[in-house]
Amino acid sequence: MALSQCAFCGKLFNDAMGKECMECKGILDDAFVKVRAYLYASKEPVTAPEIVEKLGVSEKVLDYLIKQNRIILNGSAPGSSRKCRVCGAPTTGAQLCEACSAKFNSSVRENNPPEKKQQPGRSSAGSQPMATWGKR
Repeated sequence: MALSQCAFCGKLFNDAMGKECMECKGILDDAFVKVRAYLYASKEPVTAPEIVEKLGVSEKVLDYLIKQNRIILNGSAPGSSRKCRVCGAPTTGAQLCEACSAKFNSSVRENNPPEKKQQPGRSSAGSQPMATWGKR
């Protein structure tokens, strides 16, 4: 029996049932059922503020469901309430916007040049073959 911290409220609980404690799991599951039914019934794109206002689901619960990819909103984008962790611009559900993601990827490529391919029969430690033990 291992203890874990609830990913939603932070309380300690027995993690045999998942990432959330039983109380939060019930709240999240009820909200998920409500929001899913509303999304399926709606013929037009729905935004996060509209869901919060019309269904009475808290922003915290809705944001958690979006971050867990249990709900993807039409229209504005999945995770419409998410913002870039670097510049604060709206994202399409990712942690970085497209501009910051491109900057990050180019920085990684510049600082990590491609490795040279190892020649067959050569060790990675140097140009000498590995020593072998045995009869001489």
